[in-house]
Amino acid sequence: MTGPVIRTPKAAAFADLWYETRAQLAQPFPTKEEMPLRKLAPFMSHMALICIDADDRAKYLLFGTAISSLIGVDLTGHYLDQAMDPGAVAQMRDGLAAFRDEYGQDARRGRWAVTHAETTGGRLVEYEDVSLPYVLPETGEVRMMTYLSVLEPMKHGEKFVKRFASHDITWFNAADARPDWLYLRATAAA
Repeated sequence: MTGPVIRTPKAAAFADLWYETRAQLAQPFPTKEEMPLRKLAPFMSHMALICIDADDRAKYLLFGTAISSLIGVDLTGHYLDQAMDPGAVAQMRDGLAAFRDEYGQDARRGRWAVTHAETTGGRLVEYEDVSLPYVLPETGEVRMMTYLSVLEPMKHGEKFVKRFASHDITWFNAADARPDWLYLRATAAA
C-alpha cells in the first residue's frame, strides 16, 4: 500500500463530524458533550470510548452494541489488550512510542487502521477503525472515541474471537489539519 486510504463512507463521515465540530468550536479537541448528539447517534452502536490509565493501558469506557454483537461480548470496562493477540499488543505499544518520539509526549494522537480478526468460523475478517481524541472538561483528561466498520459481510451467528496486528495503520497528530487521506475518495471502476 502506498499510504493510508480510508475505505468506508461511515468512517469518513465520523471523521467529518469530528473535524467539523472542532472547527466550529475553534479549539484543538471537542469534549464529549460538545459532539452534536443527533449527528453522533448513527455512529454510536459502532463506537467505543476509551481512556488511557496511569500505566498507559487503554480501557473501554463504552463499547457499542453493534461491536458487542460482532464479537459476542460487551468489553465495556475491559482493557483493549485483553482481546488482542501478542503481536497486536506489541504493535499498539510500539506505535504509541513511535508517535510520542515523533510528536512529543503531550501530542494528541489520532489513529486509523485496517485489521484482521479471527471469527468463530475460523475466517479472517477485515475491519477499519478511526480513533480521534476528546477532552473530559472536568479534568482536562484526553480520551479517545473510535468508530469501527466491518469491511466484509459476517456469516449468520459468526463472532470475532481474536484481534490480530493491523496490516495497515497510521498514527497522526490530531491537533494538525485533517490529513488528505482521511477524506473518502471515489475510485474509478476498472
